[in-house]
Amino acid sequence: MKHILASLLLGTALLLSGGSYGKILPLKQIPGVDEGAMAAALDGDTLWIAGSRGSLFAFDVSIPNRPKRITKIRVLKNGRQMAICNGVAAIVGRQSGMALVDIRNPEKPKILSHYQSIELATGIDLTEHFAYIGNRIYGVETVDVSDPTRPRFLGNLLTEEAQSVKVAGKRVFAGDWSAGEIRIADASNPAALKLVGSLRLEGDSGIRPAAGRGPPSGGVPDAGQGPGAGGSHRGGGILRGGGPECRALRPGWPGR
Repeated sequence: MKHILASLLLGTALLLSGGSYGKILPLKQIPGVDEGAMAAALDGDTLWIAGSRGSLFAFDVSIPNRPKRITKIRVLKNGRQMAICNGVAAIVGRQSGMALVDIRNPEKPKILSHYQSIELATGIDLTEHFAYIGNRIYGVETVDVSDPTRPRFLGNLLTEEAQSVKVAGKRVFAGDWSAGEIRIADASNPAALKLVGSLRLEGDSGIRPAAGRGPPSGGVPDAGQGPGAGGSHRGGGILRGGGPECRALRPGWPGR
């Protein structure tokens, strides 16, 4: 679908509301996105859009109802979901695997590396040192991205069909689509994720972050805490870049 989706304006609405419901902005098509908007993430005043044909778009949303396109870069053959942390964007595109992109300068994003995942890379979340990729029936793959120019395989946790992934503290939450469950893993050792629980949902399962809240200490999320069910496995929705696991705003990577 060659139209900018409502997610772009919803992302700018979050800027106004600070995560709460605020003034409703009229929905309109925004010039500058010529492919489907699969995922969106905010990094300060920059809204990043992962396109269905593998492009990464940057928009200046310092004036939320007047987004202005800054740049566009092709990073994969197609795009699915995205996460950002410490000036790095991780975009997954099914058979295209994962691309890591330096987004510290929105005017000149730079592809740092490509990583071929175990299977069809569908879900993604990112911390300062690790990427967690949802590979459908092959589960959740852990990748060391402490040097984003040289991503390195660490381990894999088999689940029924991990279509989306979210990290909160030392817990990894995987939306198992066919099982209709959120699988919860202990990530104390990222190279050896360990299943510690699950949460049954109705219908297919996806993961989205709940603003400003995490799971109870040492446990699984209860009503209103931690990642929630929502949306489809097809796209990544709107995320805010850099949670508790992304404290430093601009890291000094090797080769910076």
